[in-house]
Amino acid sequence: MYQAFPIRQFVAKIHSILHPFLHPSLTHPSVRALRGVAVALCILGAWAISFSAAFSTGAEGIGTVGCVLLIPWFTFLYTGLFVTGHDSMHGSVAPSHPRLNRLLGELCLFCYGLIPYDKLYESHAHHHQFPASHRDPDFHNGRDTHPILWYFRFMRSYWTLRQTIGIIVIYNGLHRVVGVPEANLLVFWAIPSLLSSVQLFYFGTYLVHRELPDTYSTPLCANSHYWPELLSLITCYHFGYHREHHAFPEVPWWQLPQVELTSCPQTITAKYTTTKMGKTLAAIKRPLVQRDRTRLNT
Repeated sequence: MYQAFPIRQFVAKIHSILHPFLHPSLTHPSVRALRGVAVALCILGAWAISFSAAFSTGAEGIGTVGCVLLIPWFTFLYTGLFVTGHDSMHGSVAPSHPRLNRLLGELCLFCYGLIPYDKLYESHAHHHQFPASHRDPDFHNGRDTHPILWYFRFMRSYWTLRQTIGIIVIYNGLHRVVGVPEANLLVFWAIPSLLSSVQLFYFGTYLVHRELPDTYSTPLCANSHYWPELLSLITCYHFGYHREHHAFPEVPWWQLPQVELTSCPQTITAKYTTTKMGKTLAAIKRPLVQRDRTRLNT
């Protein structure tokens, strides 16, 4: 007799694996050095195990309710793949091992949507160097400021013909040649990855770069949203701490809530502190660089 996929137990197991690596009291140097790799492997592993288990059981076997519940879970995991690839471009997955850092980033971006690492790296570098300007591929064009129009421009900036062809070939190959049911491909791949792009745009681009009264008061050209930690994690892996990210892009996503950002006319200072002990793990000061951020007329 078929047994329903134990999603609650699976999520609890993943949380128990991730918790020791994300917990700020874990401060031994050798553990800290491996934590970025461990977090990346946990996300990649959670996606691979979930993907394999769901495909082996099948959408028909899981049932309508199970599929509806699994779509947001897979959306969250696909977003995690992209965020891991993003952190790899900033060198924060494996800072002491550049080849491993790039390998994990390339693998995550490939699994997410066949995204070419070098092209994304170049575009994202422009986003950080020229935020909220005509040279920022994440920003709107000065006319299409509505979030829906902005989203389509955002997607056009990063999507390539090669990705489209590759996904079409893989999708049809799995369905028509291998015989994978189309429902599996839609529920566990196509729909979650599309929803993930919306999640990344809305929480990781639109909310944090839309123009509010103080958005462009510094060259960071970003907003930060200090939501409860669990909500911050679920929405977009703490990317609501976006001023902190633009000030110190080498800080990995899972440490962003520990950043205390203060600024003066010449300098931005960040401290990484444990949330329970209040102990400063590291402190960085750097010049507040005046970037070329000529904005479009909006």
